[in-house]
Amino acid sequence: MAATTVALALGGAQILSSYQNSVGMGIQAKQEETVSEINAGMMKIRGEQALEQGKKDLEKFNRQVNQFKGTQKAVLAASGVSTESGSALEIQKQTDLFAAEDQDRIKNNAALQAWGYKTESVNTLLQGKYKAEAYRNQAAGTLLGGIAQAGATIYGGTGKMKAPTDSVDFGQVTTSGETYDPSTYTA
Repeated sequence: MAATTVALALGGAQILSSYQNSVGMGIQAKQEETVSEINAGMMKIRGEQALEQGKKDLEKFNRQVNQFKGTQKAVLAASGVSTESGSALEIQKQTDLFAAEDQDRIKNNAALQAWGYKTESVNTLLQGKYKAEAYRNQAAGTLLGGIAQAGATIYGGTGKMKAPTDSVDFGQVTTSGETYDPSTYTA
């Protein structure tokens, strides 16, 4: 009876230990998800900041272009050239054309940078999700493995529970010089 009690106690301890380990892995899973959500949020903010910076860069560029065009007109006018026709007008059109190309480049760079952050945000969330799922699967495996080990301990690894033994095996008994084997004794 004592052996069965010990086996049950050991089996229970194995189940408890595997349960505690699986709970720890569940906590790791939740932490992984939380960290990935925080990191993804940071990437989203960076994307928004990239777009905002792009707007500021575009505004600054436009101010510079307007200043440059004003200087062009002033120099042309000071030289006595009409700014409304001829080569002076062509110079201004070229300036506008080059400025438009640079404006598009500034907008595209900001959009590409923001898109990169958005992509990184999605990837971070997915990686966190997959890592968390791996921890959950590992937790389930740990718990099931602990239950299986406990079963093996309780059942003695044979698949059958050992019956408690209240009887004592005396083997052969010798009395008055004669040997008796209780297993062969018939009344």
